[in-house]
Amino acid sequence: MPRHTVQVNIEPWAGEALRSKAAYLAARVDQEYAAKMYVAETLPTRAERRAALAALYAERIRRRRAGELLDTASALFEHGLRREVEARGWQRRRFRAAPEGLVEMPGRRPGSTDNPAAPRFHRRRRRGDEPPAPVPEWSDSMAFTVAPELARLVRDAVTAVTADQVAAVQTGLRDRVMTTGDVWRAAIYRVTADWYPGHDLVVPDRVDA
Repeated sequence: MPRHTVQVNIEPWAGEALRSKAAYLAARVDQEYAAKMYVAETLPTRAERRAALAALYAERIRRRRAGELLDTASALFEHGLRREVEARGWQRRRFRAAPEGLVEMPGRRPGSTDNPAAPRFHRRRRRGDEPPAPVPEWSDSMAFTVAPELARLVRDAVTAVTADQVAAVQTGLRDRVMTTGDVWRAAIYRVTADWYPGHDLVVPDRVDA
């Protein structure tokens, strides 16, 4: 089954962390496979060499999709996304499929701030309101491929758990909702949290259901 492509807008430092970590892990896996590749490339016939190399590439892809190897940005992202889904308890719930028309229609959902230039509040602020949080600078963009069933679970879960949030935005009782973009970014923050130990950058708060 074809993989599902996800486009994520992210802070530059988080994108740099993911790319750097993926490159480091890829180098380690290349080193692990170096001896096997050398043996395959020294087989006597071209057909034997091609068959042996194809088998090694297939093994690496299988291990990557099983979560055993995290040697690409997409593998790292999917690993983080599965952990994020587990942390939210979504893998143990059954969600009604999101209506295709609602999911595919153009434009942003009410309350979405995936556009950093969008106004943070949709109503006049009242006394006692908390000050608006700074809008993050999602000036980096990354594309990943993930298992289609995982992408579908996130889409359906976000649509289901934010239905009340969307209604509250439309009536002026709330200023934003959780989006699939928030979940994608949370997966990146989760999988790169160990990459800059002691880093002084603070991960933005997630918007949870």
